[in-house]
Amino acid sequence: MTKHEAIKVLETIKTMYPKADMPKAKIHMLIPVLEKMDYNGVMENLSKHVAKSPFAPTIQEIAAYPSRDDRLAAKMAKWREEAARVPQETREAFWKQMNELLRGRGNA
Repeated sequence: MTKHEAIKVLETIKTMYPKADMPKAKIHMLIPVLEKMDYNGVMENLSKHVAKSPFAPTIQEIAAYPSRDDRLAAKMAKWREEAARVPQETREAFWKQMNELLRGRGNA
């Protein structure tokens, strides 16, 4: 999840549980923890928690981590994004060198 989404999770907890203690130090510590999680899964778990408990949840109670497939898809999307920024001449030079290497004519 993004930092903005992590803040939204904490704001939702504070809205649903006004007595929940949310000092700035706690918020700054929880944001990086939440960023490793799946936003939709966390919000779904938070919604279920709100429906059954009058007490604010711990992060462990609402945690939802992306599956391995989701993490791989995110990495691949990032690689595609980075590759799209590579100039065409660089791509062509790479493929030429790769083909020469595979044909046994590389300098390696």
